[in-house]
Amino acid sequence: MIFLAVPALPPVGAIGAAAMSVTASQQQIIERIKQQQPASSFKAFGQCSYDWNRWKLSPEGIRSTKRLCKHEIEDIVAVSCSILKTNTFEDGQWGKWRSPLAKEAKPGEELMVAALCANITPEAKP
Repeated sequence: MIFLAVPALPPVGAIGAAAMSVTASQQQIIERIKQQQPASSFKAFGQCSYDWNRWKLSPEGIRSTKRLCKHEIEDIVAVSCSILKTNTFEDGQWGKWRSPLAKEAKPGEELMVAALCANITPEAKP
């Protein structure tokens, strides 16, 4: 494999303001790229869709996001990748941690957990 050297950038003062402005053709390309962005960040697993681009990470390592299942009110789902369990926030309170294969789990929940946790590595302890 051959690696090519990256050319050095000119000093910051050497680039004029005109060179930094966006041309009309560049602006058209930027607009086309923006139009290609998906309208929704929801990803479907079984009968539920998860707000995939908005996962939040707690200090304890728990990930949570919105979930919308067919014929139900939107709720919040939490996933612990360290123990491979899920929990939901419904009616103002968290439920009990359970396996995504439990009978109470939504169809496809195990696929969501697998997709979310597949590339998560445990944090190194200092």
